[in-house]
Parts: sequence; structure tokens; C-alpha cells
Amino acid sequence: MAKLTKRDIVVAISNQTGMVQHEVFDVVQRTFDKITDSLANNIPVELRNFGVFQPRLTKARVGWQDYASARGEAFTGVKRSR
Repeated sequence: MAKLTKRDIVVAISNQTGMVQHEVFDVVQRTFDKITDSLANNIPVELRNFGVFQPRLTKARVGWQDYASARGEAFTGVKRSR
């Protein structure tokens, strides 16, 4: 399955608008930074015709690495299948 990357977005916008890629990259990066900062400050982000993003707190949980070390297993970086 193909994935859409930030670079794909920059190249597509650059091709459609004729803007230089580094200028488009700056705008895209600033957009993502603003969204991230807003969510980090508990401010919901609403993008019309796309979606609403709201920060929410979740319960802390034990990561796989902590679980493996607690069982005395070596952490390989890959979760084993059961």
C-alpha cells in the first residue's frame, strides 16, 4: 500500500502552483507546526471539510520494551507474534 508523505504533498503543491519547493515546504511545515502546537496546548483544531482534531488524555501503559525487560527477555525492537 502506498503512503502519502510530506514530500509528496510539497511536490504536488509545487507542481500545481509553480512555487519553488523549498517555499512550499516552509508553508507545509509551518501548517503542521501550528496544528501540533495547538493540540499540545489543548486547543482543538477544526479543518472544514476534513475533520476535527481534539487532544485527549489517555491512561499511561507499559511499553513493549519495559514488558520484555520485566520478564528478563532481550528487547529486539520487534514485537514477537503469538
